[in-house]
Amino acid sequence: MVQGANHFFLISTVTNAPLVLLIAVGSWPLTLSPAVSHLAMIIGWYVAVFLNGRGRLAAASLLGIALPLIQYLYLSVLFSAGSLFEVQLLLLGGLIYVVFVPTRWRWGLLFSVVGLLTAAVLVAVPAFAEPRVDVPAWWLSVAAAYNLANVAFFLFLTGFFNNSYLQRERRRNQELLSEAHLLAVTDALTGLYNRRGIEPELQSAEITGDYVLAIADVDHFKQINDRLGHQVGDEVLSEVAADIRAALPRAAAIARWGGEEFLVVMIQTQLPDALTMLDRARAAAERSITVDDETEHVTISIGAVRVDQPGSVDVAIARADGQLYEAKREGRNMVRGVTLRERARRRLPEVAGDRSLSGG
Repeated sequence: MVQGANHFFLISTVTNAPLVLLIAVGSWPLTLSPAVSHLAMIIGWYVAVFLNGRGRLAAASLLGIALPLIQYLYLSVLFSAGSLFEVQLLLLGGLIYVVFVPTRWRWGLLFSVVGLLTAAVLVAVPAFAEPRVDVPAWWLSVAAAYNLANVAFFLFLTGFFNNSYLQRERRRNQELLSEAHLLAVTDALTGLYNRRGIEPELQSAEITGDYVLAIADVDHFKQINDRLGHQVGDEVLSEVAADIRAALPRAAAIARWGGEEFLVVMIQTQLPDALTMLDRARAAAERSITVDDETEHVTISIGAVRVDQPGSVDVAIARADGQLYEAKREGRNMVRGVTLRERARRRLPEVAGDRSLSGG
């Protein structure tokens, strides 16, 4: 609102500056006084901008509105209705909405009515039909044309600023909605999807029936929390989440499924490829953390299932959870996976001298 008021005041100074010279030459030196008062109005707008900068918003608004009301009423009486200075009074109601807060709409309506009635009186009353000072006819024509042009310009400007404001507010609302949506579907600690966020991926997977679903769990996480503290536990979850995200393809959907569990969905991925990528994530997450001479070894276990037909994703989640249990039972820090049709679990092939795929 302050910015809009300052824009109005500064633009008004520019559009009214030529009027100072026009008024002065109307009937020199008789028109010097109204020219000086017009200049004083312009200076008053600069003062209003200064007051806005100092937080004196009410004083700035009253000054910025009162000055043109008084000045244009004075010029209308002085130069007659033929000069069309009275049409400037019609703008006052609209300007209220620029310099005052929107809740002051009653002030805008009041000033609109006052401006309209004043302009009507100035036009209708014969006493105001002739100028109070002797000015040539060409001057009245120029003043009338300038006033009409000024009013037209401000009407255009008001529409332009209103449209810009609406567009800006629409963009801001869209950004706020996007931000709110992002917060609603994102886990605050890890930056991954939360359960709500990954739900569309799970629904899509149910329909396509061509995906690998995996559940990863931080081994002995309660022990890490108890020995090193919950803040370190949060840091572990955040780092593990980042490692899983970095190790898997960008197309993989990853969510913090709950507590220290993470859920992964990889569309159109075969089980051997998925197991290789998941083991890469397992290896990346492995580390040791020492706090106050207390050391904990961080590892994760992963259970995966390959689905090749449409159907409830709950079945796949339960099967992946079963594979996770197998990985835990067999020593942790390993990846286990099967297809949904298989009954026996599938282990990653052992590599001679390398325990990275089955180490506990």
